[in-house]
Amino acid sequence: SSSALFWLMGTLWETEDVGAWEAALAKYDEVLVTLAESKKVADLVELDRWLHNEYSQLVLKKNVPVKKALKVEHVAQVMKWKLMRGAFRPLMGKVKSNPQQVCDEAWTAAAEKWDSGVEATLALTLLTGIGPATASALAAPLRSDIGFMCDEAIQACGLPLKYDPKTFRAVQAALNDRAKKLGKGWSANDVSRAVWAAAKARSLTGEPAAKKPRL
Repeated sequence: SSSALFWLMGTLWETEDVGAWEAALAKYDEVLVTLAESKKVADLVELDRWLHNEYSQLVLKKNVPVKKALKVEHVAQVMKWKLMRGAFRPLMGKVKSNPQQVCDEAWTAAAEKWDSGVEATLALTLLTGIGPATASALAAPLRSDIGFMCDEAIQACGLPLKYDPKTFRAVQAALNDRAKKLGKGWSANDVSRAVWAAAKARSLTGEPAAKKPRL
């Protein structure tokens, strides 16, 4: 039920018990496979692997953006992943309509602001069909200080489901604050993935991803 789903998310967000968060994050791959099977989207698992392993090697060198390295096809792949993992929205046509020149301009703008994760990410919204949420999906695998602004992360932070720059900034501040509290090795995107896995584990299987900590 939705109340059980929010109970779990609330419990995870309200605890700073590293074990509970690690258990939720460890569930990510398993939950992803279950979701892919339930939605009959076989590509999701492979897309997720590409996004979190290969994508950064295509566009970064020594953690710095490579000029003109971000391609419209990469953006479309990330959008496909986002729509498969979350709610469907008719955005793919808009994304694919971007000329490569516009993609180059957005990537250059992001590179110029690379010292600030938030500002670099928002620069990617120069692309047609890309709002702050999808921009965060593009940036999160590339930086430790940006987490994907999925609906579950927004809700866990106690914010309304809005996809504007103000909400994006608030979500990133909350994800980074939690990563810092969880300690070494935690990135903002790890926090986002853990929250998502906890929420989806409950909604897909009825099983919590992490036990309620003892008080």
